Amino acid sequence: MWQRPALIHYLSTLSSPIVALMGVAGMGKSVVLRQLAECCHSVVAEHLPDPAVFPPGQDLFWDPGSSSLKQQYQDAIRLLPQLKARQQRLFLTVDWQVRHEWLVEGLVYRDISVVEQSRLLFSLDEIMALGIEHPERCLADTGGWPVLVANYDRLSQPQFRRSWQDFIAARIINVLPLRLQRILLALALSPALTMQKHNLDGLVIGSLVPLIYCDNENRLHLGNAPLRQALVALAGEERSLYQGAMRLVAQDLWQQQSRFQAIVTAAQSNNVDLALSWFHQSGSGLYGHLHGFGELKSILHSFPAASVAQETSLAWARLEELLKAGDLVAARAFCDNSVLFHLSNLSSRQKALIRLMQLTLASYQSERYTDAKLDDMRALAPQLADEPLAYASLHNKLCLAHMTRGEWQQATVCCTVSLEWYRRMSADYLCFFAHFHLCRLACHQGFLDQARQHIALAETCLQRVPFRQSLTCERAFIAMGKSWLALYGGDTDEASVQWRQVRLAMDGLECWPELMAEFGWLSVLVCYLKEGLPAAWTILQDLRTRYAVSFPAADETLFVLYGAFLQQEAGYWRDAQTRLSTASLPAHTPLVLRMSQWLTLRGDVALLAQRHHSRGMKSPEFADEYRLTAAEKQLQRLVQARYYAISKQPDKLRECWLMAVNAAQHTGPGLPFLLERGAVAEVWSRLIDDPLRTVPGAGIVRWLQGKMPANPSEKSSMPTGLTPRQWLILQRLTEGLSNKQIANLSGISENTVKFHLKALFKYFSVNKRSQLIQVVQQLSN
Repeated sequence: MWQRPALIHYLSTLSSPIVALMGVAGMGKSVVLRQLAECCHSVVAEHLPDPAVFPPGQDLFWDPGSSSLKQQYQDAIRLLPQLKARQQRLFLTVDWQVRHEWLVEGLVYRDISVVEQSRLLFSLDEIMALGIEHPERCLADTGGWPVLVANYDRLSQPQFRRSWQDFIAARIINVLPLRLQRILLALALSPALTMQKHNLDGLVIGSLVPLIYCDNENRLHLGNAPLRQALVALAGEERSLYQGAMRLVAQDLWQQQSRFQAIVTAAQSNNVDLALSWFHQSGSGLYGHLHGFGELKSILHSFPAASVAQETSLAWARLEELLKAGDLVAARAFCDNSVLFHLSNLSSRQKALIRLMQLTLASYQSERYTDAKLDDMRALAPQLADEPLAYASLHNKLCLAHMTRGEWQQATVCCTVSLEWYRRMSADYLCFFAHFHLCRLACHQGFLDQARQHIALAETCLQRVPFRQSLTCERAFIAMGKSWLALYGGDTDEASVQWRQVRLAMDGLECWPELMAEFGWLSVLVCYLKEGLPAAWTILQDLRTRYAVSFPAADETLFVLYGAFLQQEAGYWRDAQTRLSTASLPAHTPLVLRMSQWLTLRGDVALLAQRHHSRGMKSPEFADEYRLTAAEKQLQRLVQARYYAISKQPDKLRECWLMAVNAAQHTGPGLPFLLERGAVAEVWSRLIDDPLRTVPGAGIVRWLQGKMPANPSEKSSMPTGLTPRQWLILQRLTEGLSNKQIANLSGISENTVKFHLKALFKYFSVNKRSQLIQVVQQLSN
């Protein structure tokens, strides 16, 4: 064994009656003791030596080996009086221990000197003196641990590694207290731990070198690489010890604000109780909305599948993740198969959260909200009062329910409540959605300035979302709000630009039936007003197919009504009325009923205009006027004005026109005047027939005349004697689609496509498909 003269000299200078060389196994205590005894021309005793047998002043050396540590202490202390009287010193080896009362007392009275194991480590100078190649590397690899320095050339050998692992398990881990075992293993499984977290003082840390050491930032680190390798291998065999160590690692990560890593670490190491507690504190079911859905997906995968299905917070989060991904089928299957939804012995809080999950799923399934269902939703509020995010989410669902019913003020109140809670929790992503909904509500109520403020705030909130780089469709929501604002303001160019951004993002857009239907109406209006009827028919068919695929159980009546509107604009008033009369409406939402009323009334008035009399028809009025949007009220006034013009009631005509003009002074003429430009032209011609009365609104009429021709279809020289289906097939034919592709996109059979093509060949007097495409392109140009 290599000689250590510097260490021997240091030991010889100690004056205490008892000198204890303390350290874990492998520190070379016995070797150093033998070298010191040889320098003193003495030997190391296996049993406690008797001071009286040796001359006064001669030092005694004792290596008790594996005898009882407690007995060692008692025997050594019993010799103190003799050692002092004969001016002798007793040098002995002891295994490492946390400070005991005997040791503390001995240190206080200077009866005992403890040589910590840090003193037993090889220094760089000692390693260099040994002639080892690359001494700095040796010191870094071994930490100066004598047993590793002695076997430095064998560290990479598999046989030594296995022996080393067994040595660590038997001679080191087993002699340490359980708490220190877990700390040591935790350090092997993580880069570092916070010292304060584990209540280890500096003396204990110093005595544990080279197993662990503390840096300048009070972070604990493992001593060396061979120790780490042995401990990691041991962790794979001792699962309970591994679980306890990983619990410490997870707790340390949580203390460092590493939320995501802490939850995943705890869940993967089967410390599910910790992971669930932290997950609940970090947002519970709305974790993805607060911290990102990528994080949420990883966290859910780290939990056992049974926990995700049975624990309320995890099940809620899983449902939100599936809905965010647009996988409605998987979301329904999850709720149907989850054990949680079928348990009876649940707390009131769990029942309320499950009901909230059911409401969340229902909002994606074209739910019809009756008064009873609204009362059921409101009854959940007291039960969720202690769950701020759940409480805010409930009010968000109430907002959507009221919007579906056309109750704009109630919807605004509920959305404002949810927004306030989201602000308190700094939930920027949820604030973004709340402002988006408030923008839509303000548009519905004609408060366009407020709508602009909300869409601007929505953009600001989105910029503050920490995980915004992973979001794909949220910009499309902003563009949708801006498109509506531009359209309500009559700016069809800007509305088209913003709408196209939404259209490009449709494949990844998170949608629910009410929003998808609203986007369908926006698309029809923008395409019709900007590009004409063929483009509007094409987009309507595309969106109707997408709607049917995305929401198989949802009703498509709104898309039927959109088609009736396009038929009216194409001049097929009777066909449109037939379509409206055959639609089944009694069980539908107020939105469907209001649109049906408007289309039916404008159709009736248009047919009256064609007959030039108004016999058999009363003044057109909408039911449930308090639920009408601001635009719908304007549309009603313009339809009524046209009726009064036809029925030759100048006073009522003027009164109705003045109401429409006064309302337009606050919001601008915008969308209602664009949609009813035919009615406006007819009304204006009747009003200016009376030269004795001044008629307001000339500026609106001039704006409308400069905005676009009386009918967008006049932009094209295409013939008008075609059915809507034939328009659609022509459009897709010019796009180069095959019969099968046209059939799939249009939701019809291939034979039906061929039937319409034959009719188109006959109409345009051609015999081939290529000739038909050429004729259509020439007419379009």
